[in-house]
Amino acid sequence: MSNQIHTNQDIQNMEELKEGICLRIHNFLVMKSEDGNPDDLKNKMREDFKIRLRWALKECGGGNAQARNLVREYIRKILLDDYKIRSDTLDKLILFQEPANLTVLDRFEILLYQFHLESGTEGLEKLLRRCSPEYYSRRDKEYFDITAQDIDKIFLKERVSLNYMDKLQILTQRIFEESLGWGCADVLGHMRISGLMAGTVPGEEKIHVWAETKGRTFRFPFLQMEPKELETICKRIRKSIEDGSGRFLKELPDHTSITVKGPPDGEDWMFFIHRADYFLSEK
Repeated sequence: MSNQIHTNQDIQNMEELKEGICLRIHNFLVMKSEDGNPDDLKNKMREDFKIRLRWALKECGGGNAQARNLVREYIRKILLDDYKIRSDTLDKLILFQEPANLTVLDRFEILLYQFHLESGTEGLEKLLRRCSPEYYSRRDKEYFDITAQDIDKIFLKERVSLNYMDKLQILTQRIFEESLGWGCADVLGHMRISGLMAGTVPGEEKIHVWAETKGRTFRFPFLQMEPKELETICKRIRKSIEDGSGRFLKELPDHTSITVKGPPDGEDWMFFIHRADYFLSEK
């Protein structure tokens, strides 16, 4: 891995960008004080931020909202200050200007971003009601599927208009979720839900993502993870919530509890996030 920090012109693809940002974070954390004077105010502020950033990097995998926000803001700062990322590069990394070529994940995250701007943490609720009002009048099903076709239909109707900063925020979230968060399930963590789970069900090999809200469970078949990706996410969460007792369950300050299961206690990896009484403070 090169130690060179690239600029906007050097960005070729998402993988290179994620690698470069992780390198930039690492370089910042190991950087020595300037001019050899640790008592300089600028150096003190930098060292204080390093302490906060190290804490945030450890805690964000476990769902701590303050930690996640701090890391996302630092990623955004790198994109702006180091890469000086332009609008045309944003459109190359995520095809905002080519709606027909957006993936269903792109469309889903754009919709949730827009609905979050409009309705705060009720953004997912708004999207679910747009999918089909029948979900809230029926109680005869164990869960409801939100399909790629549902998302495509809503996306075409909404005609979301995004400016530069909107696109930057969506890219920042994508980098965070794939590098330090819960993968494609991460964006649901911003919403007012009572539960979020990723894993397999008995008799199936495919990994599914579910969300619970207001007494109903929704499955998102288009949110796909490979087994290795889920394992990486679960290990990331384990590392974040491990308290030395060997238990992989933690309650966060916002009353969210997070549980991880996997080898050697079980054959398959999974994580489950529970929020009592749909509690989620507005950020």
